[in-house]
Amino acid sequence: MDNRPTLPDLPTFARPPFRACKLTGKIWGVSEFGGPCMVADIRGWGYLTGRGTALALPSKEAIEAQAKTAQFIADAMNAAYEKLEAEKQAVQNRG
Repeated sequence: MDNRPTLPDLPTFARPPFRACKLTGKIWGVSEFGGPCMVADIRGWGYLTGRGTALALPSKEAIEAQAKTAQFIADAMNAAYEKLEAEKQAVQNRG
């Protein structure tokens, strides 16, 4: 018999808190096993550093842009979960 946890009924497949890695541009949450679970990988390197219809940024600026975007998304995900938890508590307190 497989004792693996089931996928929870959540808006995401990983639990908060979510964190952004400044070096890799990845966003991590918490797995059902309690360890790290990658949720997203920020892309756009070609747009940030490329030529033509791209921004042609130096690597350092492009890395900073990816890190800023990843942090924004992780913060938004954490805020959304905080809001859901507050709404859940409000319903429980009314009942």
